[in-house]
Amino acid sequence: MTSDTSNTAVSYDEVCESSSNAVCTGQDRAKRSSYLAVILLAFGLTIDFSMALMSLQTFYHVLQGPPRVYGIVFASYELFALLGTPIFGYLSDCTSTFKLLFMGGLVLNLFGNLMYAFSFLADAWWLILLGRSIAGFGSATTALGASYLTQTTTMEERQSKIVSFRLSQTVASAIGPMVGFIFLFLPEVGSGSPTSEKIFNWYTISGWIATLVMVVVILSFFVMFEDPSSLNGHLVVTLNGDDDDDDDDVDCAMTDQYSNDCQVTNDKLVRQKFRDCLISWLIVVFFCGFLISAFFCNVFAVFSAQFHGVTTQTGMWKVWIASLTSIIGNVMNKVGIKFAPKFFDERQLVITSQVFITCAYLLVIPYHGPDSTPPEALYYTAVGCMGFGLAFYFTSSEAIFSKKISQYAEITAGRMASYQSLFYIVHYAGSCAGPIVIGAATYITSTSGSTPPYCAPGGQKEDPYGFSANGHETCQGNLTESCAFFGHTYFVSGCKLNNMAIVYSVYAGVSILTIAWTGVCLKRHWSYNE
Repeated sequence: MTSDTSNTAVSYDEVCESSSNAVCTGQDRAKRSSYLAVILLAFGLTIDFSMALMSLQTFYHVLQGPPRVYGIVFASYELFALLGTPIFGYLSDCTSTFKLLFMGGLVLNLFGNLMYAFSFLADAWWLILLGRSIAGFGSATTALGASYLTQTTTMEERQSKIVSFRLSQTVASAIGPMVGFIFLFLPEVGSGSPTSEKIFNWYTISGWIATLVMVVVILSFFVMFEDPSSLNGHLVVTLNGDDDDDDDDVDCAMTDQYSNDCQVTNDKLVRQKFRDCLISWLIVVFFCGFLISAFFCNVFAVFSAQFHGVTTQTGMWKVWIASLTSIIGNVMNKVGIKFAPKFFDERQLVITSQVFITCAYLLVIPYHGPDSTPPEALYYTAVGCMGFGLAFYFTSSEAIFSKKISQYAEITAGRMASYQSLFYIVHYAGSCAGPIVIGAATYITSTSGSTPPYCAPGGQKEDPYGFSANGHETCQGNLTESCAFFGHTYFVSGCKLNNMAIVYSVYAGVSILTIAWTGVCLKRHWSYNE
């Protein structure tokens, strides 16, 4: 088998190095612009998801969705992102394009957010499910961003570029819930509210802002992004196609760095080691996604039903404030890679991140029984730990996976987008499974076992249900035993989170086992030069 070296990005670099061609300068500028467009896209598609986090679980309970179905509603975003990722990856490999696919995903995401924004007016919890599903399918193009970086960056700059890519997502993840703080002043909404308040309120404002963000991203991306190719010099590697059906013939990537006949790719031991590395690491990716998503999907239930820490709409900031540690962690990571790279090697950070994740689960377990109310400081510390775990895990894990794809470039040639999409497919699978399991196993009830909304009878009122001065539903019976969520006010004194101690202990155990498995994987596949 022969390898064509005349079609690589090297030829472009040699031309630019040997002349002061203005075209080269322009293309370098275009490549930087495209990279910034991908960063902007990652930020937009992540803040769309994260802005809904602050109010999603409360919103679902206000619309009286079935308690045990909440996990599916939360996971629907990742589930449809999981379904969309291989489709977009396959189309990218087949067409060798990115821009059209990116744009299509952004438009789908926009329509999904519009549906979410009208959920309260429709008084339909299932519209939340539908809107998040469509938006999630569109967000699957985020995986193409990682594929773009894999094909347009060198091994040396890969970690730094992926950290920036992930930093934009982590910042969006952290500030997304905080956007809700700005709109806590919006009037409480209920069945008697005017149509305008049912459309624009604290619960739906995340859908409207996300829609506006998508419009800005779509217009910016259309102007800034240029598809990479060997002709414009954006590709570090040109992937040569092969029409031969012989399974033993595999094209070479980076042909000037490997032997001309690429005999190493026919070595069964190399292929076996690549498969072992791929499968082993994807197991880590699945369980870390499982643990992180499960924790964040249930924070409102934990803080309200177990810690009894939030009782009003204006107090919702307390649920998410500690997650700002994810921004701090990513900034530390970015600075550390630049000034102390030996101490911020991604292979070390991925273990550190999982230690933080384990601590988060251990801190929120109600060790004094299911009816106990732990100190709020434990909750804040746990969320802070998970924020650090989130920051260090995604950047380090994706950097490792991307470098392994490049390390085995002869095997992955021509299919890099598909291989890179495996990371996101498995991550989305774990992110779906975690909330579904924890949502079905831990659910909010009153201490008497009643499903919310439950207003306990008591006092001089025969009917425990009533209406506030503005005509909205409220509890007027025994408030210490009531468990109900009405617009602006949440009656949580009589709430508990069923099975929390058992389920969160199991999740902590899974996290410890994941640390051990990650250590085994790193020991077997530490080197990038084999």
